[in-house]
Amino acid sequence: MGHHIVDGQFQSDKYPWCKPGFVPLKITDPDAHDLLLLYAQRRREVDADFAADLETALDQAAPNSAPPRGRGQCTVLRSPETGRVKLAFSSEDGRECTQPMSSEEALVLAHAIIMAATSAGEG
Repeated sequence: MGHHIVDGQFQSDKYPWCKPGFVPLKITDPDAHDLLLLYAQRRREVDADFAADLETALDQAAPNSAPPRGRGQCTVLRSPETGRVKLAFSSEDGRECTQPMSSEEALVLAHAIIMAATSAGEG
Protein backbone atom coordinates (compact mmCIF):
# COMPACT_ATOMS: atom_id res chain seq x y z
CA MET A 1 0.00 0.00 0.00
CA GLY A 2 1.01 3.59 -0.55
CA HIS A 3 1.81 6.21 2.04
CA HIS A 4 -1.78 7.54 2.00
CA ILE A 5 -3.10 4.56 3.97
CA VAL A 6 -2.79 5.26 7.68
CA ASP A 7 -4.23 2.75 10.16
CA GLY A 8 -6.19 1.17 7.32
CA GLN A 9 -7.79 4.41 6.13
CA PHE A 10 -7.01 6.91 3.40
CA GLN A 11 -5.33 10.05 4.76
CA SER A 12 -4.46 13.03 2.57
CA ASP A 13 -0.89 14.21 3.00
CA LYS A 14 -1.62 17.44 1.12
CA TYR A 15 -4.65 18.28 3.29
CA PRO A 16 -3.87 16.96 6.80
CA TRP A 17 -6.96 18.72 8.20
CA CYS A 18 -9.12 16.29 6.19
CA LYS A 19 -10.32 13.46 8.43
CA PRO A 20 -9.08 9.91 7.78
CA GLY A 21 -11.39 8.09 5.40
CA PHE A 22 -12.40 11.28 3.56
CA VAL A 23 -11.16 12.63 0.23
CA PRO A 24 -10.86 16.40 -0.17
CA LEU A 25 -12.49 17.65 -3.38
CA LYS A 26 -12.77 21.36 -4.17
CA ILE A 27 -15.71 22.74 -6.10
CA THR A 28 -13.24 25.13 -7.74
CA ASP A 29 -11.04 22.25 -9.00
CA PRO A 30 -11.95 21.59 -12.66
CA ASP A 31 -10.64 18.02 -12.35
CA ALA A 32 -13.24 17.35 -9.64
CA HIS A 33 -16.27 18.83 -11.45
CA ASP A 34 -17.36 15.70 -13.30
CA LEU A 35 -16.97 13.57 -10.17
CA LEU A 36 -18.92 16.03 -8.02
CA LEU A 37 -21.66 16.35 -10.65
CA LEU A 38 -21.95 12.57 -10.82
CA TYR A 39 -22.18 12.44 -7.02
CA ALA A 40 -24.92 15.09 -7.05
CA GLN A 41 -26.87 13.10 -9.63
CA ARG A 42 -26.54 9.88 -7.61
CA ARG A 43 -27.60 11.60 -4.38
CA ARG A 44 -30.68 13.27 -5.96
CA GLU A 45 -33.06 10.50 -4.86
CA VAL A 46 -31.77 10.70 -1.27
CA ASP A 47 -31.43 14.49 -0.96
CA ALA A 48 -32.73 16.55 -3.89
CA ASP A 49 -31.88 19.88 -2.21
CA PHE A 50 -28.26 18.81 -1.68
CA ALA A 51 -27.99 17.71 -5.32
CA ALA A 52 -29.46 20.97 -6.64
CA ASP A 53 -27.24 23.10 -4.40
CA LEU A 54 -24.10 21.19 -5.38
CA GLU A 55 -24.96 21.57 -9.09
CA THR A 56 -25.54 25.31 -8.56
CA ALA A 57 -22.21 25.67 -6.76
CA LEU A 58 -20.43 23.85 -9.61
CA ASP A 59 -22.11 26.10 -12.19
CA GLN A 60 -21.08 29.21 -10.24
CA ALA A 61 -17.50 28.00 -9.78
CA ALA A 62 -16.95 27.52 -13.52
CA PRO A 63 -20.01 28.47 -15.56
CA ASN A 64 -18.35 27.80 -18.91
CA SER A 65 -17.16 24.32 -18.00
CA ALA A 66 -20.36 22.97 -16.48
CA PRO A 67 -21.42 19.86 -18.37
CA PRO A 68 -24.91 19.61 -19.84
CA ARG A 69 -27.65 18.09 -17.74
CA GLY A 70 -30.96 16.40 -18.34
CA ARG A 71 -32.07 14.08 -21.08
CA GLY A 72 -30.29 14.49 -24.34
CA GLN A 73 -28.36 12.80 -27.06
CA CYS A 74 -25.03 11.10 -26.54
CA THR A 75 -22.79 10.04 -29.39
CA VAL A 76 -19.40 8.34 -29.43
CA LEU A 77 -17.33 9.82 -32.26
CA ARG A 78 -14.15 8.36 -33.78
CA SER A 79 -11.81 10.44 -35.93
CA PRO A 80 -11.03 8.62 -39.18
CA GLU A 81 -7.70 10.45 -39.40
CA THR A 82 -6.37 9.80 -35.90
CA GLY A 83 -8.59 7.01 -34.59
CA ARG A 84 -9.11 9.04 -31.40
CA VAL A 85 -12.46 8.69 -29.70
CA LYS A 86 -14.58 11.30 -27.94
CA LEU A 87 -17.99 11.39 -26.34
CA ALA A 88 -20.31 14.15 -27.59
CA PHE A 89 -23.37 15.07 -25.55
CA SER A 90 -26.09 17.65 -26.11
CA SER A 91 -28.91 18.18 -23.64
CA GLU A 92 -32.32 19.75 -23.27
CA ASP A 93 -30.78 22.81 -21.65
CA GLY A 94 -28.92 23.58 -24.89
CA ARG A 95 -25.45 22.79 -23.61
CA GLU A 96 -22.99 20.64 -25.48
CA CYS A 97 -19.75 19.07 -24.43
CA THR A 98 -17.22 16.59 -25.68
CA GLN A 99 -14.99 14.34 -23.63
CA PRO A 100 -11.91 12.70 -25.13
CA MET A 101 -11.57 9.05 -24.13
CA SER A 102 -9.70 5.92 -25.00
CA SER A 103 -11.28 3.27 -27.21
CA GLU A 104 -11.55 1.02 -24.15
CA GLU A 105 -13.42 3.72 -22.21
CA ALA A 106 -15.78 4.21 -25.15
CA LEU A 107 -16.57 0.49 -25.22
CA VAL A 108 -17.22 0.41 -21.48
CA LEU A 109 -19.48 3.46 -21.78
CA ALA A 110 -21.38 2.02 -24.73
CA HIS A 111 -21.93 -1.22 -22.80
CA ALA A 112 -23.18 0.71 -19.74
CA ILE A 113 -25.62 2.73 -21.89
CA ILE A 114 -26.98 -0.42 -23.54
CA MET A 115 -27.37 -2.16 -20.16
CA ALA A 116 -29.15 0.88 -18.66
CA ALA A 117 -31.49 1.20 -21.63
CA THR A 118 -32.25 -2.52 -21.56
CA SER A 119 -33.00 -2.53 -17.83
CA ALA A 120 -35.23 0.53 -18.27
CA GLY A 121 -37.19 -1.26 -21.00
CA GLU A 122 -35.99 1.04 -23.77
CA GLY A 123 -34.04 -1.49 -25.80
